[in-house]
Amino acid sequence: MKKTLVKGMALAFVGSMFVAGSAMALPWDSLNTDYPLANYEVSTSMDYWTPTDLTTNATGTSLFQLEVENAGYESNFGLYTIKSDGTVDTNFQVFAASQSPLTKKTITFWDDAGTFKITDSFNANIAIELNTWTNFASVFGFYYDVDAGNNGTIDYTFYTDSSLNTIDKGWEHITTAYSANNKDVYIYLEDLLSTDQNYDGDFDDMTVYANDLKPVPEPATMLLMGTGLAGLAGAARRRRSKKA
Repeated sequence: MKKTLVKGMALAFVGSMFVAGSAMALPWDSLNTDYPLANYEVSTSMDYWTPTDLTTNATGTSLFQLEVENAGYESNFGLYTIKSDGTVDTNFQVFAASQSPLTKKTITFWDDAGTFKITDSFNANIAIELNTWTNFASVFGFYYDVDAGNNGTIDYTFYTDSSLNTIDKGWEHITTAYSANNKDVYIYLEDLLSTDQNYDGDFDDMTVYANDLKPVPEPATMLLMGTGLAGLAGAARRRRSKKA
């Protein structure tokens, strides 16, 4: 099944082989995409993102549209947050594996006096607080649930932070293409395991596009997610102890 996601807050996937921890800028004619993406930064290291148009006590909306899927496997797509210890906290599904190309989903974010919330069913005709919200975070990553057997069962999950992958930990299965000028991002999936004899590393198995987003660099990611300076100091101590 082929799938498509286009404007608003959307995501997509790019071609070329990426290994764990790599980040590179590639000429777009080397990537599997039909979009005019010159001046986009292609990277596997932009793991976490935040909305650009959200103000306190107001809503910011982004439209996700399912772009294209060229895979033999079906995949869910969504956003995830992490706990202060670096483990996955909340997965918020945007698209189900069964959904078809041109499927669109408007995601609404709300900063409720410092508590960040998310919904895919915002109704502007009622008061904000009467909508159904999921507690979330202002910083999040992207994930794909892969149904390798096409039987409705999730076999493994890949995250933009590849250390969280449920299999192939540390191997990059998601890469992003970001434009600072446009404030949009394409998110690309490689759904085959690195040990699969058919692994091709083309990152064209599923694509999503999103706008009004920007990457959150380290160490800002850690600070925003609650690990704080204490976590940074602890990491520095561990590095020094290894050198001793």
